[in-house]
Amino acid sequence: EAPTALPEAQIAAFEPPPITQKQQTGQLADASWSGLNDYDDTDLKPLATDAVTAVHTEGRFPLSGTNGEPEAEAPDLEVKKYGTLFTSFSFFPVVRLDRYVERRGNRAETRFASRTAGETLLRNTKVGVYMSSREILEGLSLLGGLLVAPTSGDADGLGDFFAPDNLLDLERDAFLRFDYSRGFGFIPQRWSPQVSVELFNVRRNVDNGLTIEEFPCTACFPDTTLADLSYGLWEADVAARAKVNRNLLVEAGYRYSPYTVITKRFFSKEAQITIPESSARYFIGRSYRLKAYFEARHPYRNADVIPEGLRAEAGYEYENGRLLESFDIEDGILVPGYESAKNHRFTLDARYGLRLPGTPLGGAHGLGFRLRGSTILGDAVDDFYNDYVGGLIGARGYPFYALGGNETLWLQASYLVPLFPDIGEQVLFAYFDKLYARLYADAALAWSGPWPGLDAVRKDVGAELRLGIGSFYLFPSAVFLSATYGLDAFDFQLDEGFVTPDGSTTVRYGNEVQWHFGVLFDFDL
Repeated sequence: EAPTALPEAQIAAFEPPPITQKQQTGQLADASWSGLNDYDDTDLKPLATDAVTAVHTEGRFPLSGTNGEPEAEAPDLEVKKYGTLFTSFSFFPVVRLDRYVERRGNRAETRFASRTAGETLLRNTKVGVYMSSREILEGLSLLGGLLVAPTSGDADGLGDFFAPDNLLDLERDAFLRFDYSRGFGFIPQRWSPQVSVELFNVRRNVDNGLTIEEFPCTACFPDTTLADLSYGLWEADVAARAKVNRNLLVEAGYRYSPYTVITKRFFSKEAQITIPESSARYFIGRSYRLKAYFEARHPYRNADVIPEGLRAEAGYEYENGRLLESFDIEDGILVPGYESAKNHRFTLDARYGLRLPGTPLGGAHGLGFRLRGSTILGDAVDDFYNDYVGGLIGARGYPFYALGGNETLWLQASYLVPLFPDIGEQVLFAYFDKLYARLYADAALAWSGPWPGLDAVRKDVGAELRLGIGSFYLFPSAVFLSATYGLDAFDFQLDEGFVTPDGSTTVRYGNEVQWHFGVLFDFDL
């Protein structure tokens, strides 16, 4: 007898319960609360202490009877309080290419040694490892990493390379982060903050990075003495975050930043003695901050590439800092001089997304708007404290350091349209989901002191491809490629003592295309 054809499967549309979603209105319908409060749970029974729903010690689960009760012959199960259980440590080898050192071969850069392309590549290469572990219920997690530049030292051989002094002198990037979210017994669980502790250490070596003006004799013209420098940046950050409601998160934090500059040994032509290696604090900063994060977005199929709703963060930071201003030679010793500053900074970063009606090419399309600004109250301070709104995280038509100042303002408008909204192809470990295009325009302004006027606004236009991928059936991957053209050309005046490879004291930005490429977990940039 021929088999009977099965009825066609019916796919029911799924709409998540409103109570599980971030609400744009900030309020839930009364029916949502009533459904939870009036739910009939009288059929639930207390958990037995000898056999029920606990995991068997050998990893098996018991079968249940017809009424949800455990069978009489349930194996030797026991209920016990959960104990802290961590995953094993995961280690990820890392190779990273930085661009701190470039090839030098111009008369204007006589302080720096010339390098071949191969030597430059080796000098900029860092190798290392990231490691992580976490508590199963996310109560405590640990993330850390260490990268070093093997060719940034002065070792003459293999033995010298592994000498402790040389290893500690290599350029490095190290960080360690702890997150604790199990709450505190003396604070109700709803209000218990999540606490994070972060430690950072960065070291950079600069050949002939220090210039000292000396007078070898009374009637002599000034002469310049060069010395090697090393910068060691340490930073410790402690933050506590608490959720006020489903849309609002607040944070309080403290940051301590002792930055060190190490001057290598050099010969003073004026004092006619060798100045020994010395170390001084380059910057000593103590910062206190308060921040608030608000999010009211609507989740839907393409919310990763076209967010719908509002997300904003606002903050206040007070920083008491002492910045190294100059060095003087006194009695054969380098003596640092500091400049103190107390800064009050306010910041705002808001993003709003709007999904438009219709489905061109079979997918959603929409608009995006972003406003970001910062200000330091009072008179202008040293540009060491500047904020920046250029580069990858700002107006991409200009390099990062091209748009910096005590005051900043950045506006962006964008339109997002699908190219291939439902690719649905699996290739090895990657699932290719969708491809979108983003067209955008920026207007950015950065200044210190008096208002510079609208003539100082820098504008750009650009286009970006956004490819949504799922990796290993678990990790979201956001791949983007953008090209941005700066519409305004302007000259940036370099600080005293700095010149370009062709000897100029200014750098021209704008009227060129800036390319950016990246792989992240989502399209936050």
